[in-house]
Order: sequence, then structure tokens, then C-alpha cells
Amino acid sequence: MVLRRYRHGGALGRITGPLFLGTARALAELQVTARAEAHGAPVPHVLCLILWPIVGPLWSAVIGTREEPSAVDLLTRLRSTDSARERHALSRAAGEAIGRLHDAGVEHRDLQLRNVLVTHESRIVIVDLDRAVFHRHGRLSTRKRAANLGRLARSAIKTGLWKGSLDARDLAAFVAAYTRGRRDLRRDLRALLPRERLKLALHRMTYPFRRDKA
Repeated sequence: MVLRRYRHGGALGRITGPLFLGTARALAELQVTARAEAHGAPVPHVLCLILWPIVGPLWSAVIGTREEPSAVDLLTRLRSTDSARERHALSRAAGEAIGRLHDAGVEHRDLQLRNVLVTHESRIVIVDLDRAVFHRHGRLSTRKRAANLGRLARSAIKTGLWKGSLDARDLAAFVAAYTRGRRDLRRDLRALLPRERLKLALHRMTYPFRRDKA
């Protein structure tokens, strides 16, 4: 089992750390993860959720999920291989897994390379769902899909993978696996490309491309 304590990120984290107002965030992740798993999405299996009061309305929480032995995040796995064939296969596997997550109605909201795990069997597990939202109507809307995928693309740029290790063939493999032959989905995503390209352009200005070995 892997235990993860809930903590605020960014500047707020320096002040409040693991203290949360109520139990809503932890309970929401439990609910989203359970629903996603029930709909066939490749997410961690939750084993326990522990919540305890600190003072007044402030609570802390720990979530326990089933361990994936020898799993590494997608960023680390892509950086560790010089094989174009393996990068192509990983891109395809990630596209298929994220497609299943979105088809299950899950909006991740922090979809980045470090939140996509690759097991020793090259199986994909998408983690850190503490900000995710489950949409009851079913499959995620095309606009929300595009926003999630744009976030993933920006993480590839920020870490120097895009055009450093990954190329257009890897992108094509990802898209083909993600859309699974659904021409309507591919068409609708293409229509949103101008907006996402603008976001990517702004991101490139903030994080110029570099091959980051760290």
C-alpha cells in the first residue's frame, strides 16, 4: 500500500501544509476514484482513507492506494529510454489510458507526465485525483478533453520532452489511441486546436525548450 498525506500546494502550502477546512477534498477524491474505477478507468485502487480533526474546523487526511511495484512516472520512463519503438509504444499506451479516463467522465485537472505511472508490465495508471471531477452525464465534453490534453502537452514542453525525445510520430500514436477511430472526436478536438495552440505558445515563452536531464 502507498500512503499519501494531503497537502496544499504553492504558496498556500507554506502556510497551511496538511491542514484542510473540513473533509470535502479527501472524500471527493475517494468518490471520484471509486467511480472512475467502476467505469473501467486506469486509476489506483483505494484501500483506505483516514481523516482526523486537528482543531476546530481543520482536518488532516491520508489516502492509501494499492502499490504498483516498480512503477515509475511517464516522464522518468521516457527520459530513460533511447528506443524510438518504446517511446512510440508508451505514447500509444498513454493515449489509450487517458482516453478511457475521459470516456469514464473524469476530468483530471492536473494531467501531467508525473501523474501518469508506467508499471513494469508497461500498464498505465493515472494518479493524483485529488482535484479531479467526475461528470455524471458520462463522457467528458470535447472542450474539457482539449483542456486536459493541453495541460499534458504543456508539461511535455516544460520538461523539455517535446521535440527533445518525443516527435510527431509519437503524437500521432497518442492521438490514434486516444480517439480509437472516432472521427467525430478527432474532428471536434481539431476545431479547438487554435485555442490550445495559443496556450502552448504562451507556455513556450514561459518555459523555453531545453533538454532537462534532471
